[in-house]
Amino acid sequence: MATITCGSCNKSHSTVNEVKLCFTQNNSFVPEASTKAPAAKVVKKAPAPVVKNYRSVEHFNTKEEAQEFVENTPNSKLKDTVNVKYVDGIQTKTYTVIVY
Repeated sequence: MATITCGSCNKSHSTVNEVKLCFTQNNSFVPEASTKAPAAKVVKKAPAPVVKNYRSVEHFNTKEEAQEFVENTPNSKLKDTVNVKYVDGIQTKTYTVIVY
């Protein structure tokens, strides 16, 4: 006959009811609330990829070069912002032109 090893007393019992009775007598029951799985975590959807609406970006060291490129290239525009960078105390400006 098959037996069940009891988790409360570590002995063998012949029925499930005997195991339950042993747990009850030894106060070995685990509260039901602690046996539940933890709540599922919310996973955020990835943001939509940014669609570029331009063909290319060109960078120039002087504003004159950038303006000349804009004059000679249709559908291009000089960006309003200028990137300024300092390396070893030397200031470098970069002008950006966007070609649509």
